[in-house]
This record gives sequence, C-alpha cells and structure tokens, in this order.
Amino acid sequence: MRFRSSPSCASLVTRAARGGVLTLAAAVLLGAAAPAASAAPEIPTLSLDSATELYYAPWSVDTFGPLAVDADAPPVSAPQPVMVAWGGSVTVVLPPGLEDDGTPVASLALSSDGDQAHTTLWYDNEGDDPAHQLTVTSLGGDRIRIDLPADDGVNGPIGRLWLRGLGVRDGLPVQEGNASYYHLQMSAGGPAAVTLRSELLVTGHVPGGDIYDPAEPPLTVAAGGAFAVTLPPSATLSRLGLPGLQTSDYALVREDQPAIPLTAALSADGRTATLTVPAGTPVDRYQLDVVVGDGTDAIWTEVDAGVAVEAAVPVPAATSAAAAPTTPAVTVNTGLRSSTGVVAVAGTGGGGSVAVGAGVGLLLLSGAGGVAVARARRRPAAGSGLGEA
Repeated sequence: MRFRSSPSCASLVTRAARGGVLTLAAAVLLGAAAPAASAAPEIPTLSLDSATELYYAPWSVDTFGPLAVDADAPPVSAPQPVMVAWGGSVTVVLPPGLEDDGTPVASLALSSDGDQAHTTLWYDNEGDDPAHQLTVTSLGGDRIRIDLPADDGVNGPIGRLWLRGLGVRDGLPVQEGNASYYHLQMSAGGPAAVTLRSELLVTGHVPGGDIYDPAEPPLTVAAGGAFAVTLPPSATLSRLGLPGLQTSDYALVREDQPAIPLTAALSADGRTATLTVPAGTPVDRYQLDVVVGDGTDAIWTEVDAGVAVEAAVPVPAATSAAAAPTTPAVTVNTGLRSSTGVVAVAGTGGGGSVAVGAGVGLLLLSGAGGVAVARARRRPAAGSGLGEA
C-alpha cells in the first residue's frame, strides 16, 4: 500500500522495515484505521422539513378539549357546550402560528340539537341578507370578536360556530384545512361575552410510497433496526412554533391492523428522535404517524410518511473460543458497568476473558442521551369536527 499523501505513514513503514519490525508497523497502521472502521453506521433519516401538503386549522379547545400526544388518533370527546347569551358575543383568541389578516370568515349554524344535518338557519359575515349577517370585528392582538344574533324564538338554541380565512405566520406555505367548530348553547341567561381558546392543528404528509401509494417509500428499515426523525430549526413546522420533538409519539400503522408503537430516544437538543422498529415486525409497507404536541402547546402536529420494513439481516454467529485468534485475555470484574451503561459479564471459562460486542442499537442508544416513549395509534375518529364543513 502506498501512502502518497501521508509521508509520515511512509516513513513509519520504512523505519519499521529497517529495524525488522514490519509486523509491528502493520499493527500500528491497522490500529490507526480502527476508529473509522468501528464508527456507527448511518441510519435512515426522515426530516419533517420534507413534509408537504401541510394544512392548518384552529382547534376549538373549549369544545373538544386539548389534543393529546398520542400516535393513535387523538381521542376526541363529545363536544362540550359553551354557554353564551343570545345577542351576546364570543371572542376567539388565535394561537401564535395564526394571525388575523383582516379577512376572517365566521359562520353560525343553528339547530335544536347541535346536529349539522338538522340546521334550520345559517348566519355568516359574507351573505347578502342583512337579517342573517354576523358582525365580525378584529380587536388586534390576534383576537376576533363575533356578535351573535338575537333569539327569534324558533331556531336554536345550539349553534356551531366556524372561523375561517385566517392568515399564517410569515406567509408560510401552509394551506387552510377544514376547521373544527365551537359548540355554543345560547340562552337568555348566558354570559354576555365569552372568550374562546384555540390551538393550532397542523397535518402534513411526506411524499412517497405508503400503504396507499405504490411508489418507492421515502424510508426503508429492517425489522429490529433503527431510523431517525428530525425537525430542523429551519423547517416550516419549527417556524410555526414547534420547539422540538420533546413531546412526541410514533407508530407504524397498516390497513385493518393494530398499530405498532415505536420506542424513541431523543437527542440532547430535542430535534432528533431515534426510533427502533420491534424485532419480528412483519415485512410490509406501513404508514409512519408522527404526533408532536400535547394540547398545552400552541401547536399540535401530525405528519405521516411511508415506511417499508424489510427482513432483519442475519447476525453472523460468534466465533468460538477455540477458533479465536490468540490475544491477551481481558480480565474484568463481574457486573462492571461502563460509562455507556453496558454491564460486562465475566466469561464462564477459567481465563475470565469476555468478548464485548456493540451493535447498532447499542451505539445509537448510548449516544441518544434521551428519554424513551411509546404509544399506540388509531385512525382519526369521525365526528371530531375535523373535515366537517
């Protein structure tokens, strides 16, 4: 082997040959190359910055409660009515990722039981009929007030209130989705003014094959192997207010099959989650569901991506002690714990030697320095207000 770009290596070999210790020099060279050879191999990585088809909606916390950090579909409870007076007003406080750009659209559907199919009268701020017109006022500070109609003695008393046409922070490329609604129960004795909270809900999709798309999936991983999910600071989701993956959950889902929860180890900065696919996971295409946010955050996000799970790569059998090269034995104390958290166990032979193996999973987990989380996932439940017009 020639070391044209490394004179120091060449001179080392030359001096060793002259001294009759070429074997020792070769050992030194091999030892110098060992760190590069033993470096942890890179694992497949999915960046949430690659998510497209991002949609937003203000989530009505006062009606459906806060969204949970659950890679199963967020559990949505029955809508809780917000008491308010006929002829009163509600003020919606927008989450930080949204803003009042002067063009909000409010709609109010009245019914006797809250069922949209039983709506008897509509109000909005875009119609031509003054009798069915809602007054919408921008109060500044991303607060929007909607004045409610008086009681006509016929329609109501339940109202579904939607708010649309909101702006996105910094003009980020996020499209408006179907908003959830505020469930109002109007009466003569209700509060004259009510403030409604909202959380920013964002959904996204990473292009590529999944259980619904025959194209090549963006990620392929072996059963029992690991891959990473990252949230760069420059990502659209980060700029919308998502601080990291500290509150997150992950699962692999297939059509008509139970979800497979994934264990995640977070990096120190909270922007990388290393996920382990359980050993024995069936070879198939999956949809990876990533949920970030626990309902107390200003933003809750769900992103899905296609993942192909391959068969695990067989691990070569360990070399027997009889066939192993002759090397000095390493004597350790039984149960000695290293700084990586690995417990070294003394061998059963009289020499007290041990073979220490570090797999990919061990290297990743020891460098992750984070917590582990695991959840299950369902598909979104019907009647949540999401996707309803």
